[in-house]
Amino acid sequence: MKEEVYNLNNLTHNQLKLIIETLLYAGSVDINSAWYKKDIEEIVDLAINLRKISSNIPLKEIYVFKEEYLDSTTKKILDYFPELLDNKPNL
Repeated sequence: MKEEVYNLNNLTHNQLKLIIETLLYAGSVDINSAWYKKDIEEIVDLAINLRKISSNIPLKEIYVFKEEYLDSTTKKILDYFPELLDNKPNL
């Protein structure tokens, strides 16, 4: 089955930087971040914008850790990625 290809040519320099940083951050427990709140908000907005152009891609390997949210952006994330509430870790 051939995978659908999406055009991401309209990303800014900062958006590409944040994508690369977040991928590396997720790729190793030894990598940490020093993002400011505005950077985190831009990362979330970027994820939401990607969801809008690729809403047919379900996310299955990430989930919400607790029902009680500690981060102010969690509610915004769940508005666009509600499946995270249903996902469970496959440990």
